[in-house]
Amino acid sequence: PTPYVFRTSDGPKYFRTRKEAASELQEIIKTTSHVDIGMMQINLHYHPQKNPLQLLDPHYNLTVAANYLKTTMDSTSDLIVGVGRYHSWTSSLSNWYGERVWQTYRNLLEIMAYN
Repeated sequence: PTPYVFRTSDGPKYFRTRKEAASELQEIIKTTSHVDIGMMQINLHYHPQKNPLQLLDPHYNLTVAANYLKTTMDSTSDLIVGVGRYHSWTSSLSNWYGERVWQTYRNLLEIMAYN
C-alpha cells in the first residue's frame, strides 16, 4: 500500500514516492478532473482543490476525506446511507456502497475475534 496513488478511467496507478506521483498527476489533470487521488481516493471533479497535488499528502488527504465524511454522516440518521454518500448521493449507489463498507467492517470484526 502507498499513499501515492491515483485512479483514472485507465485504472489505478501506484508510485513509490510522492515526487513520482506528483509528476504524473500534473500531466493527468491537464486533460481531466475525473481522477481519484490519494489514500482516500478524493475525486478531483467533485471535490476541486486549489492545489490538487496536496491530495498526495496523507494528512491532507485524510483531513479532506474526514470533513466530507462528516458532511455525509450529518445528512442522515442512517449509518449505511451516511457512509454510502461518501461514494454517491444517488440512493441506490449510496445504499450499495454503505452496505459494502458495513460488510467489510463486520468481516474485519470476525477476523479480529479469531486472533
